[in-house]
Amino acid sequence: ANDSQSDAYIDDIIATKNRLQLILDSTVEAIFGVDENGICNFCNNSVLKMLGYQKKEDLLGKRIHDLIHHSYIDGRPMPYDECKITQSIKNQNSIHVEDEVFWRTDGSYFYVSYYSHPQEKDGKIIGTVVTFTDITERKCQEEHIKYVSNHDSLTNLYNRFFFSEEMKRLDTKDNLPISIIYADIDGLKLTNDIFGHQEGDSLLIKSAQIFKSVTKNGIIARVGGDEF
Repeated sequence: ANDSQSDAYIDDIIATKNRLQLILDSTVEAIFGVDENGICNFCNNSVLKMLGYQKKEDLLGKRIHDLIHHSYIDGRPMPYDECKITQSIKNQNSIHVEDEVFWRTDGSYFYVSYYSHPQEKDGKIIGTVVTFTDITERKCQEEHIKYVSNHDSLTNLYNRFFFSEEMKRLDTKDNLPISIIYADIDGLKLTNDIFGHQEGDSLLIKSAQIFKSVTKNGIIARVGGDEF
């Protein structure tokens, strides 16, 4: 009877585990867990799909930081101790990060939003559960909006708004002396009236290209119709 009860108990545990894995695999959000040493002990199918792995065994039993979180976006190595997931385990606090990237198996990366929730057992942290989503499209949209709001659409130079805000930021004693060259393009109105606005735009674009070619350090902005 005891053997039958034991077998039934084991069967229940296996069935529960299988149900939990089924639930994990049905979620769009990627989820994986690591122990206190950063070793991956479970993951769902979304993790494999987003990162480009074929099977869970490619991640299970390995220090996942070395596979997907080993570098910053500029290519600088991210030491394991600097990893915010590692720090989350060490400091025993949940975190939310949106300014980093995860690396796929093919060497490419994507912008990621991830949460790390440390797990406790008998008063001791035994690891953490990490959930993440790919936010590359959102990041690109944000960067585009930021670019458009700070740049002149015709010349691709900075616009008056950016110039005004940047002057406030630079207006400190540490940055002195600051030099400013103010210029306007002669004959723009005449060019527009005689040859048309397309030629006037061409004059502004060519002028902007000249400004950029002779400026190595500094900020170039179109602050008015013909004013730079």
